[in-house]
Amino acid sequence: MNICNLYRDLMPLSVDGVLSSDTRLALKEHLRSCESCRAYLARIRRTRSPLIPTPPPRRGDYAMLKERLRRHRRSCNRLASGLMLGAVGLQAVALALLLRKSR
Repeated sequence: MNICNLYRDLMPLSVDGVLSSDTRLALKEHLRSCESCRAYLARIRRTRSPLIPTPPPRRGDYAMLKERLRRHRRSCNRLASGLMLGAVGLQAVALALLLRKSR
């Protein structure tokens, strides 16, 4: 395996700042002597964008989400009730058919 491939696998982690200090130093040492890896790292840095921080929630967001969740739960409860009524209805029909057959 080419050592450059190993270091190239580490480069995105380096850009994200998540390498251990020992690994970061080893990569830095390799980059001093390897022009192709320096060019590769430069390409990664140009193409990767920093993470965009999430803005804090606005005042009405919590209330709006709470209301949407309440409506969703209500519709799920209606659906569950409808399914249970349908199941009871099917059981009643099956029982009626069984009783009719037994006569």
